[in-house]
Amino acid sequence: MAAPNSNRSSGQACSSDTSPVTVPRKSERSYPTVLIAAADAEMRRLLAGSFRGDECLVLEADSRDGAFEIVRVHSRPIHVLLLDFQIAGPDWAAGLKRYRSDMQVLIVTEELSPAAALQRARELLRLPKRRAAGA
Repeated sequence: MAAPNSNRSSGQACSSDTSPVTVPRKSERSYPTVLIAAADAEMRRLLAGSFRGDECLVLEADSRDGAFEIVRVHSRPIHVLLLDFQIAGPDWAAGLKRYRSDMQVLIVTEELSPAAALQRARELLRLPKRRAAGA
């Protein structure tokens, strides 16, 4: 079954609590939702492609304003926000908790690379482990 299409916008962010999230079972025809907020289009493209491969609904924003708008108006839960530190930091992200108190936030920094953030988000969403290439 193919994952739903993604939405793109521009935006703001949320908190960095990293407790596992509750995601509806796939049998309920629901998909984990991930918001990727990054100014770098290539980073968004690579992260979005990986999450779509995991049958996640992917929302994209290229700015704080766009991410904030998505958080504010998206009608379904957003399970994880991957936030590029070049867009906003932890203080801004913490302010989003009033809109999405259960949304987990991972901030991509020099210490937390996009690949590491992707892996951590997959763990939070309890997605099945992927096989290594050639395995």
